[in-house]
Amino acid sequence: MANKKDEIIFAKLLRVLVYILRLFIYIIIQIVFIPFAIVGLIIGIYKEMWRSRKLGISFSAGQALQYRWIMHYFDTRPDPL
Repeated sequence: MANKKDEIIFAKLLRVLVYILRLFIYIIIQIVFIPFAIVGLIIGIYKEMWRSRKLGISFSAGQALQYRWIMHYFDTRPDPL
């Protein structure tokens, strides 16, 4: 029969191993999906720049309205304009 001190040490060791495993899995997922995020960001910025040129407004003005448009598009806030 194991004593209480050994059980505590085992629990702490298990907690550390689980933390290391979670960190390792997180890093692998980030390495796999960061290229997709970068490509999506480049495409999104390009489309936003193209749209602002088409509308004849500055890129920074489009950025200021971006969140309002997103909330309107997903119907998360009433937008009478």
